[in-house]
Amino acid sequence: MNEALLWLRALGALATIATFLVALRFVLHRLQRGGGLFSRRPRLIEHVETLPLGNASAIHVIRIAGRMYAVGAAQAQLSVLCELPPSFDCARSAKLSSLRSG
Repeated sequence: MNEALLWLRALGALATIATFLVALRFVLHRLQRGGGLFSRRPRLIEHVETLPLGNASAIHVIRIAGRMYAVGAAQAQLSVLCELPPSFDCARSAKLSSLRSG
């Protein structure tokens, strides 16, 4: 009888840990997507990637309403450099550029 109680407590502890991990995954996924924890609609503007250039300047890739743009940023100025093609994949491009430079 005592051994059965220990098994039930162990299963209860495992169920609690599993529930916590599932909830943590949900929270991290929602935060990573850029929305709030309980926001129901997707964000209109999403920051995708940044390449710092020095002297407070950078190139940013942003997604606005499903379209991607390269934007140049300097100290007091923003400039749209170009619209990226729909087939552009930032993760793949970053991997290729790191392979070329390394």
